[in-house]
Amino acid sequence: MRKLTIILILFISFSLFGQQQVFQSTSYAYKYLTNKGWGEWSEKIPTRANIYIDRNKGEIRIDSAKPQRYSLTSFLDSGYNKENNKYFRWQAMDQDGKLCTVMLISPTNKEHSTQFYFIYNEFKMYYNFFENANYFDGK
Repeated sequence: MRKLTIILILFISFSLFGQQQVFQSTSYAYKYLTNKGWGEWSEKIPTRANIYIDRNKGEIRIDSAKPQRYSLTSFLDSGYNKENNKYFRWQAMDQDGKLCTVMLISPTNKEHSTQFYFIYNEFKMYYNFFENANYFDGK
């Protein structure tokens, strides 16, 4: 009976582990809409913000200086952009109830980072992270 209990606990632990992915961002950038269209991207700003993706809840959480939470409300589309990078887009609502588009871009060139874009009517930002940045180092 004890073996069965231990196996059951391990099974439940492993199934819970797979529900959430954690990545560490390496940098972010942003830009604003101006009277002349979209401005230039800011310089990349180094960061070590953790990005949590909870597929069961349909939620993305970013633990940055200003914590962010996005609830994915609907899947929009997927495909390839002009640089031939795979993308996925969702409609989302942030923690303030504002609608935005969330886009995940996975580069075909693995030397480039994967990016999460958060696109509002007058503001865009993205976080860079590498696939091998899926870790915590305790710092």
